[in-house]
Amino acid sequence: VIRIRIQELIVILSRAVLEGGASVEEVFGLNDRYLLQLQQMNHVNDIADWLSEILQRFSDCVFNLKLIKHADVIRKAVHFMNANYTRKIVLQDVADHVYMSASYFSKIFNEEMGVSVSEYIRKVRVEKSKILLRESSSSLSEIATMVGFDDQSYFTKIFRKYTNQSPGIYRRNRGRSDNRSIEILE
Repeated sequence: VIRIRIQELIVILSRAVLEGGASVEEVFGLNDRYLLQLQQMNHVNDIADWLSEILQRFSDCVFNLKLIKHADVIRKAVHFMNANYTRKIVLQDVADHVYMSASYFSKIFNEEMGVSVSEYIRKVRVEKSKILLRESSSSLSEIATMVGFDDQSYFTKIFRKYTNQSPGIYRRNRGRSDNRSIEILE
């Protein structure tokens, strides 16, 4: 009777873990193994300890997956921002891309990345502009437009904020005196 009740418990736990987002293959693999192990146990104390391990393993499946889900959302959002930094994008655009509400996505992004979405986009734009300043002969105004800034004065203000120098000075020095790197993900 105890074995039958434990089998029922394992099935219920499996369903809950699947609803929590764990992979079907992983859960069914664990199920098969646990049901075989259960048949080999003869003492209630062994079964109790074993059940504790099972509960922990199923919990790990769900909670580890939740962390991965956020990582996937962040990765997808970062990819979107890196691919679209040249056009006007706002929090709502990124949140829509990852199928989340803007407020919830903003919270997750801030927690994971340590910066707001708009701050991250500005950092990406500055990093891309540094490459153009070193490698092209385009005017500062053209570079500002190419990396998604509406005007050159705002571009200069933001560039100076992250590098402690103007874009013109950065270009003249070919970035050699730039000792501040901005962390962005590719």
